[in-house]
Amino acid sequence: MKMRRKVVGLFAAQAAAVALVVSCGSEDVPAPNAATPPTDDGAPDATSSQQDGRLGTDAAGEPDAGEPDAAETDTDAGEPDAAETDADAGEPDAGAPDTSAPDAGNPDAGEPDPNEPDPNEPDPNEPDPGEPDPNEPDPNEPAPSEPDPNEPDPNEPDPGEPDAGPPDASLPDDGTRCSGPSAANLLANPGFDTNVGSWSTQLLALKVSWDPKDALDCPTSGSVGLTTTSASGIKATLNQCVSVQPGVAYNFGGEVFLASAAATDVAGVEVAWGSTSCAATIGTELVSADTTTLGVWQSLSATKTSPATASFAQVRLKIETQTNSFRPLFDRVFLSRAPATF
Repeated sequence: MKMRRKVVGLFAAQAAAVALVVSCGSEDVPAPNAATPPTDDGAPDATSSQQDGRLGTDAAGEPDAGEPDAAETDTDAGEPDAAETDADAGEPDAGAPDTSAPDAGNPDAGEPDPNEPDPNEPDPNEPDPGEPDPNEPDPNEPAPSEPDPNEPDPNEPDPGEPDAGPPDASLPDDGTRCSGPSAANLLANPGFDTNVGSWSTQLLALKVSWDPKDALDCPTSGSVGLTTTSASGIKATLNQCVSVQPGVAYNFGGEVFLASAAATDVAGVEVAWGSTSCAATIGTELVSADTTTLGVWQSLSATKTSPATASFAQVRLKIETQTNSFRPLFDRVFLSRAPATF
């Protein structure tokens, strides 16, 4: 409303200015009432006074201090005219923005913009300071100590301890378990690793069987056991025939285990020399186990020189018993040119 009054005042000032220009241009033209003589009492004519008032001067030619000059009307829209002051002092000036009323085009600074993030709300992209970061170490946990380079690794095997794994059966004859026969041993399958192959017998009453018990406790080898099905006992051998040289010293023997034995029982290794074959025997040699030494392996060996006419030798694993309960075990049998053994 005040703006409307301001515009009206501006238009009135412009109209007064135009009237002033017109009156100045027609100063020589007498006003319609110019011929009216002044009154006797010396008071100015009302018409003249009106004209003088329009021109902004009194009868004496001085500006009327009581009326404002229309030419001097303040046209600055920024400063309100005292005559145009709004009677309602409570209404703000339309020329200055009213900070107490919200602008319809601009959001009220007092109300939060729903499209703007609330600075008081936590950023969802930032981790919650109340929740611990699983990738960060716990400050309450003691720092892990660095391993001492001088301390041995508990996960590494002790170099001073022997390997507890299975022994290698291909190791040479150096006293270790599962060592195989030497190249000087003339016999095949002398250690009975998995079977009793290469050995034979002519007596059906002799019961031959492979046994897992080994003379060196080798887990991949065993021995051969001999017994009889005859209640009256047996005298028999398990044999292998090989070629030999005449007049040469040979070592022969083997390992024998007796779980039980009678004084009349015999268990041993025998060699029978042959001239033209193993059947043409020209001499024998025998080494026997002690029947009073039970529950342990007994090492049997002997050194004999082959006869001058010998070309063959038959190695015999011999058993003599008068019962069917006697069962000696034989292992690591050998017939080797001296000084070799197994």
